Amino acid sequence: MSGTEYRGLSANAVKIIAAISMTVDHVGVLLFPKVYVLRIIGRLAMPLFAWFIAEGMIRTRSPLRYFLRVFTLAVVCQIPYLIVEGEFYLGILFTFSCSIGIMALVRFVFYSPDKEKTREDRVLGVLGIAAASAFAYFLCRYVKIDYGFFGILLPVSAYLFRGKGARMASFAVCLLALCVWAVIGEGPASFADIPRLVMTREPEPFALLAVPIIALYSGYRGKLRMKYFFYIFYPAHMLIIYAISLILK
Repeated sequence: MSGTEYRGLSANAVKIIAAISMTVDHVGVLLFPKVYVLRIIGRLAMPLFAWFIAEGMIRTRSPLRYFLRVFTLAVVCQIPYLIVEGEFYLGILFTFSCSIGIMALVRFVFYSPDKEKTREDRVLGVLGIAAASAFAYFLCRYVKIDYGFFGILLPVSAYLFRGKGARMASFAVCLLALCVWAVIGEGPASFADIPRLVMTREPEPFALLAVPIIALYSGYRGKLRMKYFFYIFYPAHMLIIYAISLILK
């Protein structure tokens, strides 16, 4: 490949930006809850990781192994939270697990290399996508899950198309819907009240700043194989920050 194909940010670089943003966000939540700017910086993490959840589905040879890897990590990370906090709240890895499940069905219907699929297979696949999406919606209605239904759909929106322009447009629309829903959930008194909410209590609209970063993504992984580093980093950084918060109490 020519060097021009690698212009921009590698996957490793974007994921490192996401990891730093996530760390800053969790430091803000657990150590400095009154420093609002940390929450603003932290809004970059989720959409960046959501994009790469979709990238992972595009590149994986086994959607089932991919799902099990993310879901297993979700369970491992959730158990300490349930024990310590005593609250049933499903974290972001459960959100992404639901996304992977829906994307696996989309892959079966539209992107499977199997050319022998019958019309009945495709109809069943489409019904499966609808059923999985409905299940995710009602799950979010009755169970606290990180980022809710739009959070589940965000990686799916980046997976539906293959051209980067179409993928980014779909992703940006879904991310905008997530941000609008978050602001509406705060119950602004009027449109004029929205800027105050965003600047003082609901930082989610700052997640839209992730879109230009994704636009700079080159499609190139980077020189180092860091795949499992990010799987380890998530629980490790949470454990360290939580331990520090206990020491400081």
